[in-house]
Amino acid sequence: MVYRRLADLVVVLHVLIILFLFYGPFLCRKDAWVALFHIPLAVWVTAAIIMNWTCPLTPLENHLRKVAGQQGYEGSFVDHYLGALVPGNPSVKKPKSPTGDRKHRIILGVIVGVWFIALHVRNVARYHDAIWPSPGKPPYASPEQ
Repeated sequence: MVYRRLADLVVVLHVLIILFLFYGPFLCRKDAWVALFHIPLAVWVTAAIIMNWTCPLTPLENHLRKVAGQQGYEGSFVDHYLGALVPGNPSVKKPKSPTGDRKHRIILGVIVGVWFIALHVRNVARYHDAIWPSPGKPPYASPEQ
């Protein structure tokens, strides 16, 4: 029972990370320090898509489910839980050749990477001001000062 609950907790954590991945750039507009967590996550996810890496939470969830007497699953978390909902997910429809699957992963990874770069480029000035504030003006100073 405990292992099943822990596996469920890993699923919740996975979903929260995915939500942060998509909504993080918008949080960065308000608080620039959020980018310190979001940018490395976005880079890792982009590389994971392109290189076909597995998120470390997926084997952890599968292990906890097997210890709890449940059946794990093959593939990734996204394929298992969200596969049909993700547009362009190359794992939903298997291409005829492994080269085609690789090509689709690279294209999807590049699209994801460019999307996150575009969202963060809008915030670069804020990141700069948060890290290196102008001398004589504290970071995020209001206009009255």
